[in-house]
Amino acid sequence: MKLAVLEVSPSGPDKYHPELYDFPTYFVTHDNEHPDAISFNRGQNWAYNRNWLANYAVENLNYDYYILIDYDVRLLNDALEKIIIDLDKMKPAVLTGSYIRSGTFSKGIKYESTAFSNNMIKIMHKSALTKCFPLPMWFDGLWDCASHFNIVEWYAFQGSIIKSPYWGFANGESCNNEHNVDGGRGLRAMNKHYDWIKQFITHPLPTVTDLKNYAIQEAKWLPCIKRTETCDYRSEFKLKTMRDEIKKRLDEGE
Repeated sequence: MKLAVLEVSPSGPDKYHPELYDFPTYFVTHDNEHPDAISFNRGQNWAYNRNWLANYAVENLNYDYYILIDYDVRLLNDALEKIIIDLDKMKPAVLTGSYIRSGTFSKGIKYESTAFSNNMIKIMHKSALTKCFPLPMWFDGLWDCASHFNIVEWYAFQGSIIKSPYWGFANGESCNNEHNVDGGRGLRAMNKHYDWIKQFITHPLPTVTDLKNYAIQEAKWLPCIKRTETCDYRSEFKLKTMRDEIKKRLDEGE
């Protein structure tokens, strides 16, 4: 199994997860140049940089799984060792762990199907990149794009979005950025995004909060599905039409 790291960073690899850099690491920076960065995207936001990395991976790389991670994520409970075991055993479309807001990590009991997990770190099979990206960037570029990712992921890979009981993660600096401090801004952008994406869902729920709550509850009852088993986007979600619309608008400069 071939594994690589895709990281968004202000200035380059940092102190938070040095253990990951034993794997091939491809990163972009947005505040300062770095000699090893594959691109310096001056002043660009989170969504732009995640899009850039995903596109680079699809066009230039050929790993089985990609760890998409923000620069300030701390991995907990010897996570790297556990991640490798999880991927080999479960073969998910998307793997995540427990987000620890405060306190310490406590090991769970079993693997679980999940939904709407935190986007600080997503471990994705290469086939998932082409369905979840690109992200639309014309709303705000953070909470709305994370919500977009979670919605697409939910419709595309139900049962194969797997939460490991064996590791967790936390973050530091980025929790204080302007989007996270001003929660109202993020929520407004999420709602605008949902009003737009509903056109691609045959039977949408009224609000993104309704969809999130429904998906989280339904996921609890889904068996964990390996990526090699039947796992494709549901017919009521017009994924290709939506992706074509996003690409068109991004090409036009939105």
